Amino acid sequence: MSAYYMNELLITLMERRDAHPDLFAHYGAALDALAVGEEPELVLRRFEVLLLGEVGYGLIVDADVVSQQPLAADGLYDYVLDRGPVPVDAVDAGDLVFSGADLVAIGCGEFESARQLRDAKRLLRPLLNAALGGKTLRTREVLVSMMR
Repeated sequence: MSAYYMNELLITLMERRDAHPDLFAHYGAALDALAVGEEPELVLRRFEVLLLGEVGYGLIVDADVVSQQPLAADGLYDYVLDRGPVPVDAVDAGDLVFSGADLVAIGCGEFESARQLRDAKRLLRPLLNAALGGKTLRTREVLVSMMR
């Protein structure tokens, strides 16, 4: 199902005859990782990060968009989908608030804990939805129906 999901993302987000050799190399590597039994969630999150970057929706994780200063590892940032990370106080925490360290890790596809992997999914899902422009992935529908 993971390979089907990656394939559907590619078909939906890419234009025909649109050359992205690096992306397809990453796609092949992701398929190989799945074939040897690597954790699917890990493979998918890494692939999503790379795909978003290739289609122009890449994560901004080098600086906050207000001060243009590098993200502080222990700072908190609200990731505004059409802007990037905005510094916040813990009191202002919303759905897409992450530490600077976690944003950098997600942007690099380095998930050292189950929490970072969950945070990556929490951040990447709305970014993918924006890139999809309201299109629904059949893979998600199938997974939801299988969970019932």
